[in-house]
Amino acid sequence: MVYRAAVAHVRAERSTLFIATQLGVSAEPFILAVLFGANMSFATPYGYQTNLLVMTAGGYKFGDFLRVGIPLTIIMWIGFSLVLPMLYQL
Repeated sequence: MVYRAAVAHVRAERSTLFIATQLGVSAEPFILAVLFGANMSFATPYGYQTNLLVMTAGGYKFGDFLRVGIPLTIIMWIGFSLVLPMLYQL
């Protein structure tokens, strides 16, 4: 499983660098977009191990994560989509 994660990471990085090179812009905002997108695991308790710990300790249900996580994911997606181009003049 660690091998698969490492290979997926390398593939995402290579494709991100390829896209940035083809557009003739810095790769940094594209790498940040992939980084933030991969870390936005708010919608389900299975997205990250601490979500599962909080779920059991706090007595939360799966629907609680969906109710809060989906809007939070959308807010973060819109926020990063607006902020990254402004910071990097894209």
